[in-house]
Amino acid sequence: SVIICNQPGDFVYTFTLDDDFGCSYPHDMQLKVVQQPDFVIDDQSICIGEETVLDPQFDYVGTPGLIGYNWGPNGETSETLTVTENGEYTLTINTYNNDRSLTCTKSDTAMVVFNPNPIADFSGDNLEHCAPLTVNMSDLTTYSDGQAHTDITLTYQWSIIDQYNQVV
Repeated sequence: SVIICNQPGDFVYTFTLDDDFGCSYPHDMQLKVVQQPDFVIDDQSICIGEETVLDPQFDYVGTPGLIGYNWGPNGETSETLTVTENGEYTLTINTYNNDRSLTCTKSDTAMVVFNPNPIADFSGDNLEHCAPLTVNMSDLTTYSDGQAHTDITLTYQWSIIDQYNQVV
C-alpha cells in the first residue's frame, strides 16, 4: 500500500488486517507531514532612490517557530526583505518537524536592478518669434549615473503654460 499525504500536520493512519477467520488486527501509524516551502520571488526593476520589498508570499500553515527564512547575501532572517541596492538576492525557506530532525527546503533568487533617473534637459531654437511660433527642440537629457543608456526608452509629454499659469 502507498499513502500520499500532501496536507501538513500530525495524523494517525489506522490499518486493519482481516484474516480468513473473520478476525481483525488494527495497527496505528503516526504520520508527521512537514509543509514543503512553495514560493517564488520576482525580479524587480525600479528607479534609483526608491526601495522595493521582496516578499515570497508563502502561506505557512505549520507550527510557529518551525520555519526559518535566510536571505543572501546578507543573512537577514525576516520573512520579507527591503532592498535599496542592485544585486542578486536569494531566499531560502526551511520548515521543520517538532524536533527539527526533518527539514524541508526551497530557495529562489531575484535580481534587483535600480535604474538611473533621467535628468530632463532640453534646448530650443527660435524661442521668441511672431505667431505662429515653431520651436525645434533638442533633447539634452542625461542620467543620474552619467552613462548614456541608449537601451532605455523615454516617453515625452509636453505642456505649454501661459503667463496666467494655465495649460494652453
